[in-house]
Amino acid sequence: MTLSFTTHWRDELPDFYTSLLPTPLDNARLIWRNAPLAQQLGVPDALFAPENGAGVWGGEALLPGMSPL
Repeated sequence: MTLSFTTHWRDELPDFYTSLLPTPLDNARLIWRNAPLAQQLGVPDALFAPENGAGVWGGEALLPGMSPL
């Protein structure tokens, strides 16, 4: 699955942020999602599938191209 991330802050203003990896939450679970908004933003349904767990949403994983600030 591929999502496109805009990184203007990272690319153009390196002195205005600190790169940090997310801190995973203990026993995170996804309890609700806004399906229409996810579709509008191009977030694939597979990212919300139970077999993927809380993963990205709980800070346990990053998707390719993510660069958290």
